[in-house]
Amino acid sequence: MKANKINGVIKLFSEIPNKHELKPNVFNYHLQDESVHYADGYRDYISAEITDLQKKEGYIFDSENDVYTDNVINKTEEEIAQDLANANAIPLQNEYEKYKKRQRDGVDAYMMISAEFRLMKLGGAISEETHNEIEELLTPIRNEVIAGQWKKGLELLIVLGSGVIGLELYDRLYSQLNDYITLNY
Repeated sequence: MKANKINGVIKLFSEIPNKHELKPNVFNYHLQDESVHYADGYRDYISAEITDLQKKEGYIFDSENDVYTDNVINKTEEEIAQDLANANAIPLQNEYEKYKKRQRDGVDAYMMISAEFRLMKLGGAISEETHNEIEELLTPIRNEVIAGQWKKGLELLIVLGSGVIGLELYDRLYSQLNDYITLNY
């Protein structure tokens, strides 16, 4: 890249322009000899390397190296703190999105099993009393799962045990919770 100070402002160019602002009557300026470009103030632009505690603010002419470069200044304490807050916001946002997904998945899983129990009740496979009992026993587990807390839901299922809800339902719920945790945590 090239740079030049034109009318008091340092401007960057991807290449020497076809027309130089200070020589409007010269066409095909970019085809002029390099010595003309040099005499008119065009120099290479070198991007400055900075640390996390610095920032670029405008451009300067580095007379020692005969190039234009970035003006590098130290960030203020407030800017450094904001950078840290922004860096922390990304992992926070990612974790938030994971919780939202686990919560949506929990609601979907609960709705599916509730629909299944309701159809079993309506079809006569289980009584209203059994349906209500199962719902009551699974409420703490349901509350954790629909809140996106699948691990806590599994812990509560283990505490509830298979003796209360039957081995078949216990194994099914255990597998569903455990498989989900394996894939999503």
